[in-house]
Formats: sequence, C-alpha cells, structure tokens
Amino acid sequence: LSIVENDNGEELIYIDTDKVLEGATSLNLRTKNKQSGKDKIYIRVGGYNIPTVANGFFQTNRYLLYDFQKIVLDALEGSYNILELYCGSGFFTIPLWRNGKKVLGVDSNRIALDLLGKEIGTKRCKLLDINRDIEKLKFNFDAVLMDPDRDGASQKVINYLVTNKPQLVVYVSCNPLTMARDIKGLMDHYYLEKFHIIDQFPKTYHIESMAVFKRQ
Repeated sequence: LSIVENDNGEELIYIDTDKVLEGATSLNLRTKNKQSGKDKIYIRVGGYNIPTVANGFFQTNRYLLYDFQKIVLDALEGSYNILELYCGSGFFTIPLWRNGKKVLGVDSNRIALDLLGKEIGTKRCKLLDINRDIEKLKFNFDAVLMDPDRDGASQKVINYLVTNKPQLVVYVSCNPLTMARDIKGLMDHYYLEKFHIIDQFPKTYHIESMAVFKRQ
C-alpha cells in the first residue's frame, strides 16, 4: 500500500496485490487523486512543483525535502551543463532547469520521464537503461548528478564517469554500502570535497548520503 500526500491534502493511493480486496473500492485502486480525479499530484518543495504518481517514486521524508534539495542544488551552483542520472520525475531536475541550468534527465522509468517531460520538455529527457547502456550516451557535460536505487551504480556507470571525466560528480545514495563500493572506483580520479548525511529515515538504520567529488 502506497500513499502520497501533498501539503494541500491531495492524496494518491496505490495498492499492489494479487488478492481480492472486499470493500476496498473507496481506496481507489488505480493511480487517481482521491479528491480531484487526476492521475498525478504536485508536491511543492523549495518553491518548485514536482509531479508524482501513486506507483512512482518520491523522496520519503516530507520534513527534510527542502533541506535535502537545497544541499544538492548548492553543490551544483557553479556548474551549467549537467547530466542527471536516475532523475525520476524531477526532484532535482526541475529546480536545476528553472535556475537556468542546461540539464539532461536520464532514467529507465517511462512514467517518471513522461511526467518530467511535461514540465521541462521532452528534449531534456532521455529514456535509457542506465546501468546497462550508459556508454550509448554522448558526453558533453560539466557535471554529473546521480541518485541510484539501493543497488547503486553499475561498473559501466563508474567507467563512463572515469572515462569522460566531468569536472564535478554529485552522488546521492540511500545505501552507504553500495555508495562506498562505487566511491572506490572514483577515488583514483577524483577527490572528495564534501560529504553530507541526511537522516531521511529517523529511528531506523537507513540513512541518505550525498558526496561531492571534484576532478583531480
């Protein structure tokens, strides 16, 4: 059961089950906004409206969203041409674009990219299996922002970064183990400038981290 709510009280509810649920029609089993009937809602963070759907992904802790977003945006302040890998529906992409950055958002989730494309234009979005096919992406960027899932980035992604050598790499992760593994692959070519810990999951052992690397 997934429930997403914004500050206006609009909700998206999604149930993923193979069971017959008696009396569950009031929950609206499709990705529909309970109050307006839309298939998406916007969550406002730092003055930016970020779209999401019920069975999509959105950052978890609503009380830390602004601080989390700002830390990442501040790290990219000096960069202009930015490649964002695992961009989702634009939690970082939309504010980067609205602040005048030239940004390309890449993800393997078509639903998320469709949402993002309606906000910033489809030319700024690319559907790609990042961990498998990253080398197909032509590189002409100053900086790379990436926020992979718990499995981290593939070795192909690390090789892609090391080969193309962007000036700046900003790595966001919800899994310190895979993040540490991936960082080892960067350290011969980059130095760690900043490291932040964001307690997105209080009272659990899970933690969000953000590392900023500059090219040696």
